[in-house]
Amino acid sequence: MSEPMLEFREVDVFYGVIQALKQVSLQVNKGETVSLIGANGAGKSTLLMSIFGQPRVRSGQILFGGEDISHKSTHFVASAGIAQAPEGRRIFPDMTVEENLLMGTIPIGNKYAAEDLQSMFDLFPRLKERRKQRAMTMSGGEQQMLAIARALMSRPKLLLLDEPSLGLAPIVGKTDLPDAS
Repeated sequence: MSEPMLEFREVDVFYGVIQALKQVSLQVNKGETVSLIGANGAGKSTLLMSIFGQPRVRSGQILFGGEDISHKSTHFVASAGIAQAPEGRRIFPDMTVEENLLMGTIPIGNKYAAEDLQSMFDLFPRLKERRKQRAMTMSGGEQQMLAIARALMSRPKLLLLDEPSLGLAPIVGKTDLPDAS
């Protein structure tokens, strides 16, 4: 059996003195789709954010492709091939849709930017209509599409989506995303 793409080994994460994750162990294999389900405050978002070091792992390990990334920089993690569309959208409000999408290419460079822009516009036609519009003027659902598309622009090996269908029209929420390579 091959090694997991992503692995948590007895991970503990704290916010100050408050323990948010306790002894979390989890494996995600290549090609798997994994959903985390739990009540508000259960630690789902914290688990995803800890992969990027926000917050830092206090004990245990997070491995990506067998490499310990527990204490690596956010830039290192993104450059290694992990992308995230975080809860709350976190777009660049003063930038246009197109500029936001191009920010997603930072970890990999812009060699495929034109091709990938077209792919995102094919996947989310509404973004093409709004490509020159400032992101802050878009609806919540359109901003969510933008956050997901920006994450996909980095051609991630692993895509993390936190509350991915929040604010999306039901038909858009059922859109098939491209497989990570």
